[in-house]
Amino acid sequence: MLKNLALLASLGANLVLLALSLLGSGATAASTSPALPGERAPHTHRGLEDPSAYYRALKALGLDEHEARLLLGARLEERAVAQLSAPPDRYWEPRQAGLARYAEDAAAAHAVVREELVLVLGSSAERAPELARSFRPLSPRLEFLSSKEQVALQLWRLRHPPNAVPAGRGGPVQALAGDAAGGELAQLREVLPAGAAFEVAVRESALAEQIRMSGAKFGESEFRETYTLMADTETGRDIEAQLAQRRRLRSLLGADRFDRVWSIRDPLAAIVRDTSRERGLDEADALRAYGVLNASQERLTELGLSGDLKSERTVAAAQAIASQEQADLARVVGEENARAILSARSAYFVALSRAAQRAGAPPAQ
Repeated sequence: MLKNLALLASLGANLVLLALSLLGSGATAASTSPALPGERAPHTHRGLEDPSAYYRALKALGLDEHEARLLLGARLEERAVAQLSAPPDRYWEPRQAGLARYAEDAAAAHAVVREELVLVLGSSAERAPELARSFRPLSPRLEFLSSKEQVALQLWRLRHPPNAVPAGRGGPVQALAGDAAGGELAQLREVLPAGAAFEVAVRESALAEQIRMSGAKFGESEFRETYTLMADTETGRDIEAQLAQRRRLRSLLGADRFDRVWSIRDPLAAIVRDTSRERGLDEADALRAYGVLNASQERLTELGLSGDLKSERTVAAAQAIASQEQADLARVVGEENARAILSARSAYFVALSRAAQRAGAPPAQ
């Protein structure tokens, strides 16, 4: 105890002497030294125009590495925070641009602190326990990002509000087709290395959240491969590529989990779910009904790619698929419920076809 008290007293006396010497030299240096990077106005009274000199002065007083790093980090952070002005509390405005600008300024100020610490202490600064707060990741799941990458990600988030995702299982689906999901990953690749962008996206993107909320249970490798397949921007432009994607997903996940995952991007799933709910069916019934329609639609798509749509053979095969679909659906949810679901699907496709015609696009097949 006495030893600690003596150390504190010695530190206090020495720091007073240091402060006096730095204040004296700081005023002179301020007239010739440029402001530090990111500084809005020089703080000559802080004696921090040269953080390296400040650190050397701390060491000259006899402070050990731990104490010197702690004081240097604290003073740099204090100066960075002092430069920030509190944002206006305009809570009634959408997206609150003032808060976003403040967050950007705060991120930039703390980036300067990290840069200065590395300039003074070298790369060891990032591993120093006394400075862990300055170099901590944005979240415990992002430790694979460097401090510079963390700042780039934070600024990207401020400029790209998260996409909406379903409120929960069984809720309304907002499909993220390949363009939307892949676009999110592509935007991250503009500010992060490709590997880091993927690691962030597979944890925090809207598509990753939708896959998690689909109700399918995954192992880590299954989840990563599922995300990779679903984020592929090419499959939405080519029917054959989409069929190949479906086969790979089904092979990876099995029929039940495949239906759960595919339903997040298929508007037909919402039609089946809503009709099933109206008929008093539960979520499991709705998923089984969707699975029947999903498999049938895939068989019809494969048939359409295999030859002439107007040939007798193709027409007969399509009729057989439709007949099997109706039988399978009736077996799963009963005949009356099956008719209601098929009727709702037909109404949806008719509405979709009319909308396409009004827009000048070819009708849905």
